[in-house]
This record gives sequence, C-alpha cells and structure tokens, in this order.
Amino acid sequence: MTMSLSVAHAAHVGLERETNEDSYLVLVPPGVRPPVDGLLLVADGVGGTNAGEVASGVLVESFLAWFNGHTYGGAVHYNPAHADYFVAGLKDLLENANETLYQLAGTRSEWAKMGTTATVALFSNDRLFLGHVGDTRAYLLRDGALSQLTADHSWVAEEVAAGRMTPAEAQNHPRRNVISRVLGNGLLLRVDRQAIDLKPQDVVILTSDGLTGLVGDAEIQAAALGSRSLQEACDRLIATANSRGGHDNSTVLAARVLPEGQGRPVTPDGVVVNSVYLRREAAPNRAGAGRAERPGRGQTTVMPARPAGGKRGAGAGAKLLLFVAVAAAAGALGLAAAVVLGENRGLTLAGRSFDSVDLAGMLAGLAVIIGFALGYYGRQWLHERRQPGSPPQER
Repeated sequence: MTMSLSVAHAAHVGLERETNEDSYLVLVPPGVRPPVDGLLLVADGVGGTNAGEVASGVLVESFLAWFNGHTYGGAVHYNPAHADYFVAGLKDLLENANETLYQLAGTRSEWAKMGTTATVALFSNDRLFLGHVGDTRAYLLRDGALSQLTADHSWVAEEVAAGRMTPAEAQNHPRRNVISRVLGNGLLLRVDRQAIDLKPQDVVILTSDGLTGLVGDAEIQAAALGSRSLQEACDRLIATANSRGGHDNSTVLAARVLPEGQGRPVTPDGVVVNSVYLRREAAPNRAGAGRAERPGRGQTTVMPARPAGGKRGAGAGAKLLLFVAVAAAAGALGLAAAVVLGENRGLTLAGRSFDSVDLAGMLAGLAVIIGFALGYYGRQWLHERRQPGSPPQER
C-alpha cells in the first residue's frame, strides 16, 4: 500500500566550522515514483580540507539521479519482484557510489583522502528499507519509544558493544571521532541494511553525528514528542546542539507515516537537496538561519583506508615504477655475475685484485640481497593494497 509522509528537515554549519560537509536529500512524490514512496539520505563528509563536502555531495547527487530520474534499477543486480528488492538494492547502490567516489578521489590530490558516511531510508509499501555506512544514524519513534536502528561504525561503538566501555564513557572519550567505515576509501565496502514494517504515526529520524555528539537520545525523543510539529522538533534539536558549542555540522531529517493521501510534498516538485558541493541549499529555518556558509577549509579529517586495488593517484604509480627499477637492477647484477664468471674476468679496485670467482660471488650476493628486500617489501606493499580497509580512521 502506498504511504504518505510528513517530512521535516534542518541543518546548520555549526559554530566552529567554516564549511558544511553534511549533505542531505529528501524525495517524496512527485519527486519519486512508485514503488518508492519516499527517500531520505544523510551524508557526513570526511576528509576536512580534502573535500568531505565533495564526497557527501557526490553521494547525494548519485541518489538524486537514480531516484528522481527513476533509473536506480539499472544499478541494482537483483530481482525487482522480490519483497526484499530494496534491501539488496540499497547495498548495490551504495557500493556503486563507493566505487565512483574511490575513483574520483584519485583524480585530484586534494580529494585523495575524502570519504563520506551514509544513512539512507527508503519507504515503500508500508516498509522502511535502510542502508547504512558510518556513524550517521537512523532512529524509529513508535508509540512514544525511541530506538536506534543503525549501529555506529566507530571505535567507541565497537568498544561499547564489546562491553569494554559504557555509553557514558564513549560520549566523552578522546577517540570518539574515530570511525571505522566510510564510503570512498576503498573498493570493498560493507553495507549494513535491513527492512522494517511500518505503521501509521511511526516517525523515522536521520541525524549526523554533529547532532548526536551533543544531543542525547532522550532529548531527541522529548523533542519529537513535545513539539507541535516535526519541523519544530528538528529546529529545536539543531538549536540545542548549537547551544552546547556547535562543534560540528549538524543535520536532522524526520518523516512521519500518515494514512494514505494525507501527506503533503515538502516542495512542489517533492525534492529537497542540501549540499555545498552541489551549491543547493534547503530553505533556511529558524534554527539554521543567521550564519552564512563560507567556502574554504573544513575541520573534519580522515586517514584514508589502504587502497583495495587498482591505481590510485601518482603515489601508487611511483611505487610501482620504483619496484620495477629495483627488480631490473637485481636482474642486471645477476646477469653481470654470470658474464664475469663465464668470461673469467677479474677486477682491480683500490689496489686490490679480485678474480672472476670473487667478483661473480660479490655481484650474485648483492643481487640476492636486493631480491630478498624486493620480495619482502613488495609482498608487504601488495598486502596493503589488497586490504579492504584500514585501522579505524580519525575525523
């Protein structure tokens, strides 16, 4: 059955950042067509001066093209007749976007470390489909109770899950900004996905970590329940984050499930895009007004994952050329040793004479040493390039 959605959204650059690296997308009819009833996406770019806003913007651009243009089926390798089509579909689409970002990052040096988190909520036929990578979040408010639907891909979240840290300790831990999974840092990507049956009056909330780092779950629940509208709730949450320092960009989207036909489009075309990279910003709201966006450096940084294969920029090519050159040198030394021995040539160096056997032995020994070093470091380099990811990355 077709769902109707009431959707609200708010975002702010924060009080310490110069660039908003968060991007988001809202699509409802007529911006999408059946079987999709709505789509929300929050992306938090990572990479700081290395264009986190580019990564999150490219992700939003991809999903806008796929769903507003109704072309997503061409990138999904799954049977559309299956009930869980969008479970597999979001995985395929996020993997597709990840490959695009990975390849794009190799085209400019300032983009080399960029990446983005992603939380996508797709509504179809009374079901919610989620695709998730990183520490942006999705919540469900049902019958007054708030539950977190996604797991944070972060170092502190993994410590909490393992019982080595409490949630309160994680909130203020020095490594709370270390994330373990993003799009764009490697060709291999693990995507969390799930499907949930919805019922009328359920509220789905998506947030970036700039909000949840300063506003607790209980406060999100209180704002959603105690506000006159979803828009007022979103505005209140952004204002709360800024009142506590606004250390990061903050974004919140909310969608309430309504009986069929009662929803209203957020815009006449059913499309809302907020992205510095795309130079499209959603209409300002009370919480978001009053601070102009300024282009330039962002403060979010990320250590790149090990490349998962293929050529990535000039660094990989230079290393490959170096290995080839060293291998050629080792081969030349070995060949020289064979020639010296075969032609019985000697050498006088600094007043000391070396017969052919001594000279061949020295050349062969040097070739073996170079070959051993080449094999050891070459194996290590290849191993690093084949890794699907790196140790946890710090924002």
